[in-house]
Amino acid sequence: MTIKTSVRTLVKPANFSDNISDYCLGLSRIAALGYMSSTMMHDIGNALTVISGNSQIIQIKKNNQTVDQIQVRIETILDQINRIQNITDRVGSFGARLSGDFKKIDPTLPVTNAFYALSRRFSLAGIRNETNIVKKKAVIFCDPSILEFIFIEFLSLFLKVPVNEGNLTVVSSSDKNNFSVEAWLKPTEIEQKLFEHWDDPNLESNLFTPLAGLEGSRGGAKLFKNNEGVGWCLTFAQNIDEE
Repeated sequence: MTIKTSVRTLVKPANFSDNISDYCLGLSRIAALGYMSSTMMHDIGNALTVISGNSQIIQIKKNNQTVDQIQVRIETILDQINRIQNITDRVGSFGARLSGDFKKIDPTLPVTNAFYALSRRFSLAGIRNETNIVKKKAVIFCDPSILEFIFIEFLSLFLKVPVNEGNLTVVSSSDKNNFSVEAWLKPTEIEQKLFEHWDDPNLESNLFTPLAGLEGSRGGAKLFKNNEGVGWCLTFAQNIDEE
């Protein structure tokens, strides 16, 4: 069976002033933190439950436990502390993230953060994830928080229309000129509403802020669809000599 893929290039609507763009991008930094915070609080809460439970058992049993048993529980507690540290390391300084400074970064970090922020929503929607993200082989010049928001918004496109389970594949690639992330959702059952969403003439207006962020990051976006599913590709210029 021949699979024909149609392509739609997304362009930021021109009927918005620069002041509106700047205002929306400022809000998007806060939005990205909001997405992250929800998942972080859930995961930190789970880790604290494990820490609290093991600490209480050590206190209750006191001398009615071996040194090895105590050691196992302490190691479990330390593992959860490391887990919390890794979770908070995803965000770093809240103040720095809200400052809007451009810097050279590895773009794979915002990609993985965006996945983390939406992980529970994908799980609840029955969407299984398969990723192949190139590590530390790309450098782009951008506002990291804006980039994170862009990836969150584009990944959220796959959640706008309910699907009866499906597979989401996300891969990245890098050459001397560009860094690209491509994502495809193949639902277990094809829903016409999914294709209608991809064809929505208002989609570019709804994506105004991430498209404005893409423009500022010297990136571009394309939507794909075929008889197996829908997808998108975000491409960013590499090695921009600006500081």
